[in-house]
Parts: sequence; C-alpha cells; structure tokens
Amino acid sequence: MDFKRLRAFDICTVSNVIERLNARPRNEGFVFGVVRCRFPDLPPMVGYAATGRIRTVSPPRTQRCYYDRMDWWNYVAPLPKPRAIVVPDADPKPGVGAFIGEMHAAIGVALDCVGCVTNGAACDLPTIKTLQVQLFAGKLSASHSYAHIIDFNEPVEIGGLKIRSGDLLTANRHGTVTFLGGFVEAIH
Repeated sequence: MDFKRLRAFDICTVSNVIERLNARPRNEGFVFGVVRCRFPDLPPMVGYAATGRIRTVSPPRTQRCYYDRMDWWNYVAPLPKPRAIVVPDADPKPGVGAFIGEMHAAIGVALDCVGCVTNGAACDLPTIKTLQVQLFAGKLSASHSYAHIIDFNEPVEIGGLKIRSGDLLTANRHGTVTFLGGFVEAIH
C-alpha cells in the first residue's frame, strides 16, 4: 500500500470521490461535530484503526488504570501498520480526563501509531506534536482523571462514524474519513 500517495489526497477530495461514486450515503463515512484536529499544520494521518473504548469519570472496576493495560498494547502491536488509535470516551459527558497524553503517544510511536482519534480529551499537546503524532480530540484536559480502557477490538462510533478494528482512516484539519476499498484500489 502506498501510504505516501494516500496522504497526498486531501480528505475533502476523498469525500467528493466517494460521493461521486455513490459508494455510500453522503451523510456517512466521516466524523462530524465532536472532534477537532489539534495539529492542523502536521501532515494528514493515514492508518489502520486500533479500536477501544475508554472512561475517565470514575475509577476502573478492576483497579487497572490507563498505565496498567498491557493487554491493550498487545492487541495494538500485531495490527497492520501504520496504526491509528481510535478510542471514544463512553462517559455520558466525555472528556473529563485525558487518556491520550505524552506516555500513550510515545508508546504509540514505538508501535507505529501515527495518530489518535477520540471524542474525549487529550493532554501534553507540545510533546505529542514533537512526536509527530496527529491528534483529533473533542477536548483538552489538565488531568488523566480516571482514564482507563473498558474494552477494545470491538466496533466503535465517534461523531457518527462507525469504525471497526482494521478500517483504513485518513484525517487532516477537515476531519476524519474512512477509506473505501475501491478508492484505495483505484489509485494503485
């Protein structure tokens, strides 16, 4: 797969092509309303989704916090590269605490993750940007609060976009879109 070539496509163009092909309804296939690109000057992100769901408001029932989940990283590691972490905050009011910060970004880079998409919060933005990790988050937070993974490797939804583990995503300052197989094959 030529990821450099895929990154060259502006996602508005990707959406326009998908609309012209009538490949899916025009109101599907993209995140709307809840997530902002935090680094619009970084290159677009193209990666395969590593899906999980988080909570940040209350402590984990297992007493396993965000830093004590090797099972999460063991799930991420064998997925196709490059990877994009996709973790919606399942709390009724998402974004109290930040799951994605300096530590998760650094581990993600070590595992060939190129970005993160969440409706929740992020923190440590200067370090994340230095690591060249593209970030799409609903909010910013000074604290991790009780951030923890509640499940992973299941379909998730962020801003109307349904994402399964392994879906190919692209994202830039305009938002996040899932590629369709036909689009990717057509540019080869």
